[in-house]
Amino acid sequence: ALFLLYWLSPQSLGFVAPTVPGGVAWGSLSAGQQWMARLLSLIPLAVAAWAVWRLRTLLDCYARGEIFSLAAIGHVAGVGKAWLVWVGVNVVLESITSVLMTWHLPQGERMLAVRLDSDALIAALLGSTLWVMSWVMKAGRRAVRENEQFI
Repeated sequence: ALFLLYWLSPQSLGFVAPTVPGGVAWGSLSAGQQWMARLLSLIPLAVAAWAVWRLRTLLDCYARGEIFSLAAIGHVAGVGKAWLVWVGVNVVLESITSVLMTWHLPQGERMLAVRLDSDALIAALLGSTLWVMSWVMKAGRRAVRENEQFI
């Protein structure tokens, strides 16, 4: 709710206006550009909500004692994939937003900004690690099943 309130009226909360590339003032953007920025910013939020939902379902599996079940392993992979998707979506949307927010400027002052910061790299590392962990858990599950057949 705070996120939506911030985007609807950033000045009312005393925050700095949403970041717009190229030093363009938020107030100089048309209403259409402002709403497009608001809508685009909801996409990474939706991906983050998907990641949290996958994490919640993973923890539900763990609470039931299903540590190495196929469902739990799938949720570990799902959380990792969600983090990787979040990184990709942020990189792409920041680029799109930079073009949309500077489109009204004269030719030569428009901007395409591509940003990959340490937060994105850490999130990509975390997502990749979780995804690889799911492969290891799946291999471990197969090994346990094979060992059970020998006994």
